[in-house]
Amino acid sequence: PVEVKVSDSPVKVLRDQDVFIPCTITGYSSAELDLQRLSVHWTLGSGPVYIYERRSHIPIRPGSELLDRELIRGNAGLSLAW
Repeated sequence: PVEVKVSDSPVKVLRDQDVFIPCTITGYSSAELDLQRLSVHWTLGSGPVYIYERRSHIPIRPGSELLDRELIRGNAGLSLAW
């Protein structure tokens, strides 16, 4: 089964600094994830921050980023730049 892992503890950052929030996808059977079948939704509270749907990037928050070259390896971590 596919598993999604995030940190058990909060990611802390000082105001106005860039941050990377780790998220790892494991348990897929092929060498790389099929991005045509992948959806990733990052949220803060009930609001969206970043949406990835089948190779389409929708950065809601300015400065948010996911990279295809990382996603195919199971790295769904979110970068937030100020």
